[in-house]
Amino acid sequence: MLALPAHPGHVGALLLALGLVVGAIVAVVVWRRLRPSLTGSEAATAATLMTALVLGSTVAAAPFVAWRIVQDFRFTSKLTRAEAERAGAESAHVDPQVIAALGRRMPRRATYAVIGSAAVVPSFTAFWQWAGYSLLPRTQVSNPAQAQWILSWDRDPRTLGVRLGPVRRQVTSGGVSPHTYYLARVQR
Repeated sequence: MLALPAHPGHVGALLLALGLVVGAIVAVVVWRRLRPSLTGSEAATAATLMTALVLGSTVAAAPFVAWRIVQDFRFTSKLTRAEAERAGAESAHVDPQVIAALGRRMPRRATYAVIGSAAVVPSFTAFWQWAGYSLLPRTQVSNPAQAQWILSWDRDPRTLGVRLGPVRRQVTSGGVSPHTYYLARVQR
């Protein structure tokens, strides 16, 4: 869910608490209703217990999840088309404009590898995925030595030990998390 806060807030916490109470009641009711019909088998007891717990946890989460969907819809429906196109990358602190600018330097049928520093590990998957679809029809490969280009986030590609041509460096200056992006052509 876009822009999921670190804390659910008062309304979210209340809905979580309410859901837990109702979910626990549902689990107990399901358990008590189904338990007498068991034939004493351990497998039947385990299946009934699992059914009660799954149903109870689903009911427990439902009020909060429904509220979050409504909140996200209220937020995202106000975004302009341009904001919506960048929201996923920006929420992971990836600069989509820099990726697009560097991508325009690569031929449309090129292959490229994406690398990142240890500092960006929590958001690297978002960077890798964003590059994967925003740079189409270029083809992403996993091995930098087999790529024609290397796109990097906060890691100088010269550290890979791959023979490279000139390395283009782009530093972002804005936002909450400035980063350095690199683009280099692999020399064969």
